[in-house]
Amino acid sequence: MVPGKAARAPDGPTRGKGGGVGKDQARRANGHCGAEKIPPKPKESLDADIFVGRKALKSLLEEKLQARQPLSFFAASLQFRYFFGAYFRQWQKKRASLGIPQRTIFPENGRKDVKRTDLWERKFVGKNHASPTTTIVYGDNCLFVHWTKEPLAVKIENAGIARSHMNNFNALWNFPVAKG
Repeated sequence: MVPGKAARAPDGPTRGKGGGVGKDQARRANGHCGAEKIPPKPKESLDADIFVGRKALKSLLEEKLQARQPLSFFAASLQFRYFFGAYFRQWQKKRASLGIPQRTIFPENGRKDVKRTDLWERKFVGKNHASPTTTIVYGDNCLFVHWTKEPLAVKIENAGIARSHMNNFNALWNFPVAKG
């Protein structure tokens, strides 16, 4: 950029030295003759956190219940159940009693171990669609859980990322596979 010259915003009118939009430019951009200001575009928030350990993961699971939004799991087998035992059954009962629907995609080899629970739809996919981590999408949140002795979870709060993962989940959900 040449000093003293105005820079062109990628999606808006030319900006002056102060970074703001001049009145004439705002009027032209809005198609108005008045001195209305152009409201700034709201930016999509992005927040990411890493959680390590059983206690941290349990707090994330409780948070999901408090959010009271439909849950979509792309599960790595039944790790949640194996890892938490009785808490898994309590959590599922509480989720159902709160009226929170859950859809889960499991690898085919876990079919015999999945028990029916209220408000829980399940599908099973072949090993070529299986994932080594569990992905959970709810609202504007994605949670990625890597199951080890001390589980690692990455939570991303962003509408665009959640929408993208939900689209992928729905594509696989709607793929013609055996339903459980």
